[in-house]
Amino acid sequence: MAIAFFFLISFVFESQALSRNNPEVNTNLGVIRGIFSESGNVSRFLGIPYALVDEENPFAPARPYPGFTEPYDAHSDHIICPQVKVDGNADGEFQCLRLHIYVPNTATTNKAVLVWIHGGAFVRGDGGSELYAPTYLVNKDVIFVAINYRVGIYGFLCLDMPEVPGNQGFKDQKLALRWIKDNIEAFGGDPNKITLFGESAGGMSVNVHLINNDEKLFSQAIIQSGPALTPRMIVESTNTIPIIIANELGYNTDDLLAALAFLSAQEPAVVTTKSQELMFTNPFNPNPPIVKPCVEKMFKGVDNFLVDYPLNIKSSLIQSIPVMIGFNDNEMLFQYGNRPAEFFENYSFDTTLGLGMTTLNQSVVRILRNFYIGDEPLDNDVRNVITDFSSDFSFGYQTERQIRQFIEQEASDVYYYVFSYDGERNFNKISTNVTAEGASHADELGYLFDMRMFLDAKNERDMLMLERMTTLWTNFAKYGSPTPSATDLLPLTWPTVTDKTRPYLVLDSELEIKNRPFNKRFAFWDLFYKLNERNQVGYGYVPQYGDDGNNGINLSGSTCAPGPGGISLIQA
Repeated sequence: MAIAFFFLISFVFESQALSRNNPEVNTNLGVIRGIFSESGNVSRFLGIPYALVDEENPFAPARPYPGFTEPYDAHSDHIICPQVKVDGNADGEFQCLRLHIYVPNTATTNKAVLVWIHGGAFVRGDGGSELYAPTYLVNKDVIFVAINYRVGIYGFLCLDMPEVPGNQGFKDQKLALRWIKDNIEAFGGDPNKITLFGESAGGMSVNVHLINNDEKLFSQAIIQSGPALTPRMIVESTNTIPIIIANELGYNTDDLLAALAFLSAQEPAVVTTKSQELMFTNPFNPNPPIVKPCVEKMFKGVDNFLVDYPLNIKSSLIQSIPVMIGFNDNEMLFQYGNRPAEFFENYSFDTTLGLGMTTLNQSVVRILRNFYIGDEPLDNDVRNVITDFSSDFSFGYQTERQIRQFIEQEASDVYYYVFSYDGERNFNKISTNVTAEGASHADELGYLFDMRMFLDAKNERDMLMLERMTTLWTNFAKYGSPTPSATDLLPLTWPTVTDKTRPYLVLDSELEIKNRPFNKRFAFWDLFYKLNERNQVGYGYVPQYGDDGNNGINLSGSTCAPGPGGISLIQA
């Protein structure tokens, strides 16, 4: 099948002057038609549906797409899942579960595959080419696949009921990975050489699949600023959110099923906008309730995804899957770089630490505060060290903790990096107009993807960084090692971590191997977590079963009516 595909690609490519035929692939689910890139060097299959959302209950898990009876034209990546975008506008539609596949038109078969899970704090984002055009990656003879998955209230509403158990977005991703595993060979890809990678919420997704998946749907993983141990990545379920939103939209009820039926009948833009206004999908809202990944309760006959907190989960997959994992050296610049002085004058260490702790030892908090700022008053002069503190707590040290957990569970090869490069393609700093030194959260993305905002940002220094990054990432996908041999471009060998050593690659103008990033700061956090181990959110959690299969909600006998214009969620 793969050979036939590449014969077709080669034939069509060579005869473009005479014919504008588009590439076709015969998958297990039917024929898919793509389009050539402008250069003709890449075949793009955009917007392939891999699953269907139940529009009568769009908060429920999706089901696999049944296939195509006629050739499917995969020509556009404009469909996204319902969300409020960064510009404040609501967009998206229910049938958004799509894949975008990019295949280099070269003679080789059994290509390595890079599968991308986008970030966006689990509340926004998509896999489209405006941010994630994979030009530089695909030019290195790998197949690239980007996944759309549900975000925000449709993706991560967690209720104590089997109809909406939670983590729909993670389950969407799993359906996508199954689709890729089953069909990528038709595109010339090797189903046994799939590297799953993502950044921020996408990295956390990769991490969760790595520790929580009972199927080996990928063979390698790259986690970019996305350790699953990040404080408050996981929240507890709550049944109040649908009722509050329904009431705010004019349907007064205290019945959960009626509220869900009402919301299911509304336009997604209305629901996502109101959810955002109420702060349920504001990723920086410190106060519950909030829509995020959750620990699900287990219900009879329901496919669960995450039933325990990541700090308690013991993975077997980690023993056979090589991992690249790292963070950026000044992660929270995008949040703190342009804050007014008043923000730092009123900064609360307790509020930040409280995101990951059930209770706080105040004497330990005072020691931590003194460690970072000494006896200095809280004012604008401590902006940089408070940024360091928040960066360590949110991403840097949590990556170190995640690596330690991997090693304790006898991980395969683990490659550790710190991205420190500061150039004209640093995505988040430029997007947020931050000028302070260092690499902020998501800044590395400009050196992996052909972002439209950087069409003119191609100076020699930045392009060298981009060439090095994309080579490291694609080497890892092809060979399981980012530096299989030293070259002029990559004149070093990147060692793996061990239970006693922490070598890491500094991704900067000069590549170098160092040991133990931010060692003094991270050593302090080691002590902090030893003293507060039992106070961590989720520590010692015991997986829960829903009462009577539905936590006491009598679904079959409920007499609640659907909301105005709505339909009942009760099934006969």
